Amino acid sequence: MTELGRIERLEIDGVTVYWAPQAPRSMAALQFRSGRTDEPFAQMGVSHLVEHLALYPMGRRPYATNGFVDHVRTVFHASGRPDEVGAHLTEVAGHLAALPTDRLADESRILRTEAMQRTPTIGEHLLWFRYGATGFGSLVLPELGLGVIDGAGATAWAAAHHTRGNAAAWIAGPMPDGLRLELPPGERLATVARTAVDPLPLPAWTPGRLPGVALGVVIPRTSAATMAMRILTARLEQRLRYDLGKSYEVSLAYLPLDAEVGHGSLFASALDGEVEAVRTHFLDSVDAFLLAGPTAEELAQDVDGYERSMDDPDAIVGELERLVFNDLLGHPQDAPGELLAEMRAVTPELARAAAEAAIAGSLLAGPVGDGPGGRWQPYPAWSREALSGRRHDAASRRFPWQQRREQLVVADDGVTWLGPEGHALTVRYANCVGVVADAGPVRILYGADGFTVRVAAADWRDGHEAVRRIDAGVPPSIVVTDPASV
Repeated sequence: MTELGRIERLEIDGVTVYWAPQAPRSMAALQFRSGRTDEPFAQMGVSHLVEHLALYPMGRRPYATNGFVDHVRTVFHASGRPDEVGAHLTEVAGHLAALPTDRLADESRILRTEAMQRTPTIGEHLLWFRYGATGFGSLVLPELGLGVIDGAGATAWAAAHHTRGNAAAWIAGPMPDGLRLELPPGERLATVARTAVDPLPLPAWTPGRLPGVALGVVIPRTSAATMAMRILTARLEQRLRYDLGKSYEVSLAYLPLDAEVGHGSLFASALDGEVEAVRTHFLDSVDAFLLAGPTAEELAQDVDGYERSMDDPDAIVGELERLVFNDLLGHPQDAPGELLAEMRAVTPELARAAAEAAIAGSLLAGPVGDGPGGRWQPYPAWSREALSGRRHDAASRRFPWQQRREQLVVADDGVTWLGPEGHALTVRYANCVGVVADAGPVRILYGADGFTVRVAAADWRDGHEAVRRIDAGVPPSIVVTDPASV
């Protein structure tokens, strides 16, 4: 494994900075511990909007610049000459303190246009099943607040979240002259709590209209756990793509959630008519792995893959990114040599045990139809309770003697949709994280547990009265106008 070179940890204007002076190219990134999971329902999209506003005054540059928002971070980065990189970060810090809010309407429109091309990832769907409509589960939702966030809201968000105590940066190459990171004081934000929906029997199976089979696992951020998931994915790829020719994509997407755990999404694609067969082979491979774990050869190959990645000329940039990400999340730092030693100490039994613990708390999704049985318990597809209150028949039920197929119950403390087989979807106002409204009138209520109830006045007898009572029951602060109707 190639030595990466010296990395120094220093401070610039109170911001922690990781610097690799011998890196082969000049690059830098300023990052904040603030992302989509920190946004209240009615402000979803505010992080993305602030990022766009901070970059707008700089326009197009002859060197590479950009920004992005992920689940826990807002990131600004640049690649160019040292003076250009330094000037970019200095300007970003200044613009965050004085956002050009006169540009807000235009940037909101651009972001809503961008959102038209985005679809949730497999991992985001799995996080929704696990965590519902809050925290990490909310990543599946669109940026619903873009239609209502004003200049004062964007400015307040930047002031609270883009502070020196909530920031960290990395610099590759020569230290830029005159670099300043003048940010207001503030504390490091904790990551959101990992609160799973209740009840959630695990391991669970849920049918989903996915283009294959997906498995979501929450694992400790240890070498044993991450190596086990990588090796299991390699086995699945060998079986499903090369041996059987049934999957094109077999992949693992890994997302650090906080200082302690990450979320892994294992996915195998399949044709519509072969999803059940792919699921069977997928689970057979999982069972075989849990029985004996990886071989010593598989572990050695995984270690070799890490060593090879460190030989890449740009590996130093990846190491800087890892250090800053860990810093923001409060995860203990370890040098590449220490990480390599930890990987070499992982035995087949340690990896097998880590995989067993991961599968015991996993979520399996796809295909629609019967579950696989065995250890896999059915995911709670319906609410446990139905509220009592005023009942509204469907508008299509014209005569009293017609069979009731569905009803809407609007109670003082929430709403229940009742299906023809007695199934219920309930959102209590006390458990409602947000409501999307449009002029239909339509109200979509989101419960923290991930259950939603859609109430369109035209669908129910006395539907306008139902909507009026809902509006009276939910706090105005959690209601957003559907951005598509703005």
